[in-house]
Amino acid sequence: MYLKKFIVPFLILVLLSIGKTTQATDSITCKIWVDSVFATMTPDERIGQLFIYNSPAQNDTHTLNTLIRAINEQHIGGILFWDGKIKDQAELTNAAQTTAKIPLMICMDGEWGLSMRLKDGLRYPKKTTLAALTDEQLIYELGVEIGRQCNEMRIHVNFDPVVDVNLNPDNPVINSRSFGDNPTDIARKASLYYEGMRSKNILAVAKHFPGHGDTFQDSHNELAIVSHNTKELNEIDLYPFKKLIEKNIPGIMVGHIAVPAIDSTNMPASLSPTIINGLLKNDLKFEGLVFTDAMKMKGVSNQTNSTVEALLAGNDCILDPLSLKKEFDAVKKAIQDSQLSMELIDQKCKKILTYKYLYGIKDFQPIELSNLETRINTPNAVLLQQKMVKQSVTVLKNNHEIIPVKELKDKHIAIVSVGASAATHFVQTASLYTAVNSYDLNGTFYSDSLERFKQKIEAADLLIVAIHSTQLSDSLIAQLSAKKKTILVFFTSAYQLKNYPLSIEKAKGVVVAYENLFMTQNASAQAIFGGIGALGRLPINTPNMMSRGDGVDTKKNRLAYGTPESVGLNTIELQKIDTIVNTAIANEAMPGCQILVARKGVVVYHKSFGYHDYSKLQEVKNSDLYDLASLTKITATLPVLMKLYDENKIELDKKISYYLPELKNSNKKNCTINDLLLHQAGLKAFIPFYEKAIDENSVQRKLMSNKKDEVYSLQVDQNTFAHKNYAYKKNYVSAIKDSLHTIPIADSLFLISSFKDSIWQHLVASPVNTNTKKYVYSDLSFLILQKIIEKVANKPLEELVTTYFYNDLGANNTYFNPLQQKAKEEIAPTENDTFLRNQLLRGYVHDQNAAFMGGVAGHAGLFSNSNDLAKYAQLLLNNGEYGNKEYLSAETCQLFTTYKSATSHRGLGFDRKESDKRTMYGHTGFTGTCLWIDPKEELIYIFLSNRVNPISWNKKLLSMNVRTNIEEQIYKAILK
Repeated sequence: MYLKKFIVPFLILVLLSIGKTTQATDSITCKIWVDSVFATMTPDERIGQLFIYNSPAQNDTHTLNTLIRAINEQHIGGILFWDGKIKDQAELTNAAQTTAKIPLMICMDGEWGLSMRLKDGLRYPKKTTLAALTDEQLIYELGVEIGRQCNEMRIHVNFDPVVDVNLNPDNPVINSRSFGDNPTDIARKASLYYEGMRSKNILAVAKHFPGHGDTFQDSHNELAIVSHNTKELNEIDLYPFKKLIEKNIPGIMVGHIAVPAIDSTNMPASLSPTIINGLLKNDLKFEGLVFTDAMKMKGVSNQTNSTVEALLAGNDCILDPLSLKKEFDAVKKAIQDSQLSMELIDQKCKKILTYKYLYGIKDFQPIELSNLETRINTPNAVLLQQKMVKQSVTVLKNNHEIIPVKELKDKHIAIVSVGASAATHFVQTASLYTAVNSYDLNGTFYSDSLERFKQKIEAADLLIVAIHSTQLSDSLIAQLSAKKKTILVFFTSAYQLKNYPLSIEKAKGVVVAYENLFMTQNASAQAIFGGIGALGRLPINTPNMMSRGDGVDTKKNRLAYGTPESVGLNTIELQKIDTIVNTAIANEAMPGCQILVARKGVVVYHKSFGYHDYSKLQEVKNSDLYDLASLTKITATLPVLMKLYDENKIELDKKISYYLPELKNSNKKNCTINDLLLHQAGLKAFIPFYEKAIDENSVQRKLMSNKKDEVYSLQVDQNTFAHKNYAYKKNYVSAIKDSLHTIPIADSLFLISSFKDSIWQHLVASPVNTNTKKYVYSDLSFLILQKIIEKVANKPLEELVTTYFYNDLGANNTYFNPLQQKAKEEIAPTENDTFLRNQLLRGYVHDQNAAFMGGVAGHAGLFSNSNDLAKYAQLLLNNGEYGNKEYLSAETCQLFTTYKSATSHRGLGFDRKESDKRTMYGHTGFTGTCLWIDPKEELIYIFLSNRVNPISWNKKLLSMNVRTNIEEQIYKAILK
């Protein structure tokens, strides 16, 4: 009769708790199932339902056999998995559920997602990090997502949320696992999280009742004691539990905590009838499932007959007993000795069966193993992770708006990593924005070593101290930052702020990232350099320093690095680019490449493929430099021209002879700058100026032939062959650099200094078709533009573009003549030139005319990587602004990027692609490069390769449409 009285009201309560209707049919159907299953169970099987067995998630023979034995011999009701991988746990779950007579309750400690117990699960932030979010809806979304992942894994119970009020900053076990130190905030945020899990029918379990937040002991190691009086317990520790009980949370876990104000016997709460039956069930009216904390924990494991005591105290489920067989047998003996009643066991068994019905546990479907990891760690799951991490970054101090960092030009930035190596993810992400010098401070430091270290960072204008651990004292870090503009970044628990009052006082900026993870390091660097805005708020009070709710908003002003889904792109579609590229490399269209895709100011695809050459000895890295070839036109010459146009120093309709008087009597006197930009000045497509350095007498006949024979044996193109006996004119080229030969054109090859002048004279005298405005793409146009720019600004092109743009953009890997700055190993080689330079070209411009001009030409010569180019491209998309600096006026950007020739597809310097689907501007390069910008989609696409290695006439990149196919795949990835 007791059981019948219990089951129907209980069913109604549980139906309410999971948001289901309370129709009588639901209750009746559930009761029928529970009664029918219960009727088939032996007493041993009813006892076994109360035990949740803890198993490694490692699918080896021993683990599987041990698990099967626990099912068959102790008839366990559930499994808590730990320390394994997704697929292993899924395989074990399938095997266990197939073996079990009654479906098992699969449990998970998923406080920060499956990764808390499964190595390949997605890692989400801890609760204190989540508490820093101003957009609390994300906490609900996390509950939904963790619930979805649990559904995929057939996990029914999540031992979360943690609702302990962490009043003790030195709490050794809860700390950052808590939503903070304010009961009201914790209750609200935990409720959101629980509601999210409930929407996916996950049995959420609040813990650790009656509150583990203000303890100095770790209950894993010893019995923890909460010293609060009754008033404090009611207003602080119990408050979040009360609110969750009001919301019908279905589970509560009781901690191994002594609470003298409630139970003067100092009995662990998990074994205390006063706390469970009295406080939790009678006073707080909780009627859901009560779980013990793990019974192997030393806070309770030394107690005699602990499982029996736990059941008598009011627990329904015994989690992770110290010895399953021993505790199972102890319960049986307690029943035989009348210490425990079988009626109590039956009541608890039916209660557990009821939850198994209501949470779908009774209807086990085997987990589909194929693509399981992919189904769990989806792009949207990653997007949520990154959203939360980025929005949690908290700027606590921002004197003179030091964050985000401004004016990168000539700024020396030193990053000091405390308790980590000098090559952290934080440093790597910061390096995407500008050049940084990185150092580490580990171990014990003394006064003499500190002074030596100060000398290392003496030249720094800005010091960023990244605190990854608290092994160095406050006074030491304060000394480092005493005379420097300093930003402190804490990758520690926020509670550690209290240990650094001096350092925080002296710093100009203070950032809290809460956790020392790849994703928090990445997000903090982006916030400091303006990739993202900081929106977080401190979720705790720190003694005499910072207050709960403190935080300063900052704004995004540079490129960010994030997921495709964050800007409306599909990860899976973008990943198909990999196949296009790998196929091209396999077919030797190029040995390797870099690809970057950005949208709406976020880099979402940034990959390197293949090798520097076909020897496959050196893999391509994102930081490697490529010869841009004709991208130089739009990344060097054109931006400088736009700058001068902005300053009213150049007019597009002016004749070029106005700026270059030597052209007034030439056939180019009526040509305008506009004509040059549109490639309709009547200039020849190409002039091989380098031929002027070759001695005509050395070849006797012509230099080139379209047929290969014994004499014309040096192949320079698909159907072009050079005379094998050619020689340079006397004194034109030398193997040694001297006062006469100052232009390096390759290793141990120097050109006479005056040759640049002869190129210009030849260009001035070259023929022009003055009778038409017909489009003819010509490098000569940009050689003339270079001359005009240098004449007007009275400085060389390379200095102008670096000063005007690249230094401040943080594009520190963009150079003409890169060997002056970089090692050869950091530069992709181009052609094995068997003609002019007789060597493999690496770090020397591939274009012959640009080489013979000293490596700096208006049409070619620039080297860069995809990340640097993206900054320049984003500047154009931003209508001339980047990093809170205006480089070009919006009007000038609009003019140059939208103007279109009436006679061709060309714009003002830019090439253009226009169709019904899209309008893009940008350019391609002979070496196998392209940069395209779509303002409507706010899209940047950069492709850098060295398809000319080892021969320039390799046309497979074109014939296979590699660059175009990648572009099409990017557009397929746009989510409609």
